[in-house]
Amino acid sequence: GTGTAFIVEGVSTSETNGQCHVLPYINRSALDWDSGTDTTSVGLLLADRKYNTFVIPGIKRFNTGLALKADVANFVCNMIHPGVLQNNKVGIDFSRVTAGKGINQNTFIGGAVVIDGAWNHASGRYYINMPDAENNTNTFVSVNLEKGGNEKAVICASNDNLWLNCRFEGGDATTGYFTVSGSRNRLIGPDPTNATT
Repeated sequence: GTGTAFIVEGVSTSETNGQCHVLPYINRSALDWDSGTDTTSVGLLLADRKYNTFVIPGIKRFNTGLALKADVANFVCNMIHPGVLQNNKVGIDFSRVTAGKGINQNTFIGGAVVIDGAWNHASGRYYINMPDAENNTNTFVSVNLEKGGNEKAVICASNDNLWLNCRFEGGDATTGYFTVSGSRNRLIGPDPTNATT
């Protein structure tokens, strides 16, 4: 309940390039982050990989659903099919980056990040969290961000990321759908400030 359920990691060598990982549905039996008793659990950690494809049917009820990490090597040029990331406090987290490494040029295709309305009162919720400048040139294609309440859909402090035809659905617009402090981030498609889009 406090650790990481599933880890795919490896150094950046030619032996780990070009692999396709079809992962299981990762489901935590209870949702405890809403009560404050779970502050560390992670459903899936992907670390230090290049040129891989990850197929993720679903991740449910963790403090962090999908965590990306660049520690001993960069996490770059991967294709990720996220399925449904449901009822995680943080849907996709880019925060595990050491100095000189980056989470760059990855493509996320389809799927949904959603928190059900029953947990729409907890603070500190993010669907996509990109908190530093090392997370550049990532692309999100047709990812559905179903906003339920006082979470922020996207926090982006990095540069040159693209959101293409992503859907920003429902929720309370006063809490901010898209909070960007980086430069040259592009949003093409539905308006994230419109709660009905």
